[in-house]
Amino acid sequence: MTMYRLVDHGYPFKKIMRGKAWVGRVAKAPDGRWYGTIGKNTIAADTEIDAFKRVAARALGYSSLEELQERNARIRADNRVRKARARHAFNEMLEGRFDALDALFNKAT
Repeated sequence: MTMYRLVDHGYPFKKIMRGKAWVGRVAKAPDGRWYGTIGKNTIAADTEIDAFKRVAARALGYSSLEELQERNARIRADNRVRKARARHAFNEMLEGRFDALDALFNKAT
């Protein structure tokens, strides 16, 4: 959710900011639930952080927060594998062996 951030400027609600632009808000309703709004997207949740995360995920184009979290987990796992391969190839190259470097760049993806 680095694209959106939740800030408190002293209002009865918290602002949702995208860069320097104010794009939405998270407020507590009389029924005790928290509501997050960005544009036409409004989401109810039990906590203000949950409302913020869910409305931000919806505004980013995901059907749910869980879908965004699954996508982020897949990307993190792929990045870990990719970085490990690059570290291995570099360490092998420092030892004078270039087979791992060739495999890294000639790998079919």
